[in-house]
Amino acid sequence: MDTPTLTRLGMWSGVLAGLLIAAPAMVEAVTGETAPTSFLLGLSPAPAIPVLVVLHLRQSRATDGSARSRTR
Repeated sequence: MDTPTLTRLGMWSGVLAGLLIAAPAMVEAVTGETAPTSFLLGLSPAPAIPVLVVLHLRQSRATDGSARSRTR
């Protein structure tokens, strides 16, 4: 279920989510809080959703594999 394409999508969406947090934070450090930076910070959780899906799929795959090896 976890394909390389899905993994890449999760990676790049995580990078985008991180940039949407870091870039406004750097601007706010100099200029103070502004409406555009607050808007970008508000949008930052949206691209993180594919990251959560990929992490869940990888964790469930790792957990299923270790549970099977203990029952054998």
